[in-house]
Amino acid sequence: MNERKAGNGGGSREVRAAGWTERVALSIRGLTCGGGEALTVEWELSRLAGVVGVYVNPATDTAYVEFDPVAVGVAELPETIWRCGYAVGGMRSA
Repeated sequence: MNERKAGNGGGSREVRAAGWTERVALSIRGLTCGGGEALTVEWELSRLAGVVGVYVNPATDTAYVEFDPVAVGVAELPETIWRCGYAVGGMRSA
């Protein structure tokens, strides 16, 4: 039996390798070019159980997130960015 492991623990490689992840790009409004804001958003997104990879590019105001859709709902991603003080202008598959 295949066991799905998610979250930020040791199971993220297994989830990614098994092809159970999805990738999205989220446009962030209000992010400045300073890297500190991008790191805050990255940190908060990476704390969600089921997120296996995240990168925020402050030059393009875009967050790229790889996640296990069984462990975290896609709606939680923009909600997390909103809690950081930013709006999400759109989301697309990445």
